[in-house]
Amino acid sequence: MRADAKEPTLKWRLKLGDLPPMDTPHGIRLRLKNLGYYRITEGQTERAEVAAIKAFQRDQGLEPTGILDDETHGRLEAAHGH
Repeated sequence: MRADAKEPTLKWRLKLGDLPPMDTPHGIRLRLKNLGYYRITEGQTERAEVAAIKAFQRDQGLEPTGILDDETHGRLEAAHGH
């Protein structure tokens, strides 16, 4: 890049609002989605959720069971921030 060239401008569109609680399936799915794990395709909600939980568990060094146990729940809450 030339010395007089400007850095490219990056833009993000943020949607701010409250998330459903962590003790609801929708709250879990949104947190997994925000962290880049949950990718839904039409008609595959349950399989996509299990795959997302397994991927998160693998990245956290946990056994990838696909079940949201207490340890996974705590790690998800810590990773997401709330």
